[in-house]
Amino acid sequence: MSKWIDNYTAHQFHGTWTDFKKRVDNIDTSVIVEQNVLFEIARLKKVIIFIDSYLSLVDPEINQVNILDTPLLHLKQADVQLNAYIENNNDGHLINVNTYIDNCLTAIKNMQIQLPKISAKSVTSMLTTYNKIITSNLHSINLSQVKQNSDEIRELTKYLISGENSIKVQIDELLQNASEKHLKINQYYNEMLIDKDGIPSTKTELFEAKTEILVDIKNLKSSMSEIAEKIRELDDFYGKIYGVVENTEEPSENVGLKKEFDLLFGNVQKFESLQKNKYKTLIEQIESLLPAATSVGLAEAYHNERKKFIIPIKIWNGVFIGALMLMSGLSFFSLRAVQSITDIGDILMHSLPVSLPLIWLAIFASKRRSESKRLEQEYVHKETLARSYSGYKQQIEQLSQPDKELLIKLLEAAIDSISYNASKTLDKKHGDEPFIQSLLSRATPSFKSNNDK
Repeated sequence: MSKWIDNYTAHQFHGTWTDFKKRVDNIDTSVIVEQNVLFEIARLKKVIIFIDSYLSLVDPEINQVNILDTPLLHLKQADVQLNAYIENNNDGHLINVNTYIDNCLTAIKNMQIQLPKISAKSVTSMLTTYNKIITSNLHSINLSQVKQNSDEIRELTKYLISGENSIKVQIDELLQNASEKHLKINQYYNEMLIDKDGIPSTKTELFEAKTEILVDIKNLKSSMSEIAEKIRELDDFYGKIYGVVENTEEPSENVGLKKEFDLLFGNVQKFESLQKNKYKTLIEQIESLLPAATSVGLAEAYHNERKKFIIPIKIWNGVFIGALMLMSGLSFFSLRAVQSITDIGDILMHSLPVSLPLIWLAIFASKRRSESKRLEQEYVHKETLARSYSGYKQQIEQLSQPDKELLIKLLEAAIDSISYNASKTLDKKHGDEPFIQSLLSRATPSFKSNNDK
């Protein structure tokens, strides 16, 4: 073989072209409902058949060595568009396939082809053979049968194609209906299964809803368990409050806290009524005894005040007696040292610093004892009056004709005694002046009068 035939036979175009034709034949047109797409595919197949027929007539030896390079370039572009159409079913890619395959066809038509050789002998032989075949076929034709077949064909054609309600019309209607339903199915498919532009599909929503429902069911089961436990607790609480009657051979009634509370409340009301009566009686008794209680309280207070002076009186008595005993002892020991009458004056002068304070202490203790005794007597008087006030009042009230003036005088005397301050009895008689001043005042009455002024 020549290099032209070898290059033509081994060229990459043939393998690419064979693969291209197979993938075109593998397109499933049964699922395609758009007529434009079907027309594009049918036209593409028709061009493929034409190119195959044309390539069978190409004579490689009368063409350039690389004559298939340009058709291969257009074929590769058509192959890319075909792959894109198979992946996403976009009609635009199929249109581009036809465009590039047209360019490929144009390039192939520029190739030189080899026409078949026809001689006169062959033509005569062909015509003779054709005449014999025609003659034999004419003799074998049954015109009546042909006419009948023709009528049947017309009827069948009318039934299948040309009639108003033909199979073709029905098929077209079914095809159109199927196309519409297919579009709706695609639309529903997209809405149900495909998420788009942030809008979740129905499948996604159902899946999310299913997840939420499962979570809610789990939470509901947990809540139901808690509610059942709460109901049991409430039943127990209800039984404790309102009581439960147990059906046994020996029925025992649990009266419950409510009945117990009602019983206790009734008892409390009875107790309250009883206590009110007692309270009323006690109030009446207290009110009747209140005046005497007031007098008793005052008398007790005066009695307590009087008792406060018992110890001071004893103390001052002890101080007074002690001072006298000290002075007696001092005098006794001083007189033992006297040898003559003249020594008495000296001894007295030496003992004055000790004797005078003792004398003052004795006088001071005597005065304080007298004051305490006086205050004690005052509180004894008040105590006696307070204790006797209630008795005097009752005696006056028990008279056949109660004397209001006498009651007023009794009340005035009691008020005067109560309001009188016992310490006033000591005014200007407390004797708290210095001992020297006391001696001087006793020695010189005029000095005392000047001090008083």
